[in-house]
Amino acid sequence: MATHSAIAARSSARWYREKMAWDTRKADNAVHLHLGSGTVAFDVPGDRMIHVHELLLRHDVSTPVMTVTSALEVRGVFLAEADGGVLGQFQMPVGVSYLTCPGVVELPLLDRLGQHRKWFVAPDPESRWLFPASAVLDAIIAATRPSSRPRWRAERPAPRQLIG
Repeated sequence: MATHSAIAARSSARWYREKMAWDTRKADNAVHLHLGSGTVAFDVPGDRMIHVHELLLRHDVSTPVMTVTSALEVRGVFLAEADGGVLGQFQMPVGVSYLTCPGVVELPLLDRLGQHRKWFVAPDPESRWLFPASAVLDAIIAATRPSSRPRWRAERPAPRQLIG
């Protein structure tokens, strides 16, 4: 006999798959979003999450954002569309993780209270478009103290003239 959590996980996985066209699968009593096929995620410290969200709202578009609460901290997970402008973890500010294929993100179960994962900005089936990853990264960098920004931009060597 299936438990209430297992039923909620199965119906949530189906909703995310059918309404949002996300690659989701039920795993025990959880729903996993499999990254890849154009979907990536950014795991951001909670103290920057709202500022990043506000910067993205300036473009009149919002991307789904999830909060993950633990005993030690709150994190924000921004879903985005891979666009080729984000190449890897080396571009991330201190404390930010870039999540991509073959990773998974555990999604909140729908209509369940008391979860440690909740939608801060819920996915909207009427607007399934995700914000481009490069735009989300730009907002994350803008919301980050200069001392914590990625150093690869500041330390890029000056061009050298090889001939002449």
